Amino acid sequence: MSRSNQEPYNRMITEKEAWKVERANLTLAKENAESAKVEAESKQARVEGDLERIKFKLSTAEAQLKEAQAAVSRSQEEWFKAWQASDDCTEFCAEVGQSAHKMGEDEALTKLREALTDSCPEADWNSVWSRYQELAEAKAAEIKAKMAEEMSSNDEADDNEEAASTEPPPTEQPAADPSTKLP
Repeated sequence: MSRSNQEPYNRMITEKEAWKVERANLTLAKENAESAKVEAESKQARVEGDLERIKFKLSTAEAQLKEAQAAVSRSQEEWFKAWQASDDCTEFCAEVGQSAHKMGEDEALTKLREALTDSCPEADWNSVWSRYQELAEAKAAEIKAKMAEEMSSNDEADDNEEAASTEPPPTEQPAADPSTKLP
């Protein structure tokens, strides 16, 4: 081929290569966009979950506010004692305890992972983590079973108390008249 005939051919090859590069860039951009979309959807789902929890907490707080406003005439100490006996207090204490436990557990697990990596670099963290979760789930099931058992025994005790309170009191024998005593 002469040089003048080869020039359009070279330009076609260069254009084909340019199109291939551009196509590869567009494919990569598309994949990156899809990945970003999935990540954004995941974040959105987490945020929506957080929003639902916040809405629930807000409604709980509003209910507590209404209860507190209704109890304004009571003293602070009376209100606090009433709140301590309420389900709201129980839920609040459980939530605080669970949050504190989770924070402590997360911190301990982070330290454990660092220590394991430092002392046994060949150890597989995923297998350690899986075993930890198995043990934690077993312990949680054990605790739930004990709680259910205690709840049922408390219900039985309450039922026994109610049954005892509905029984008529024993009849009293009239006292003997001292004038009718035999010698």
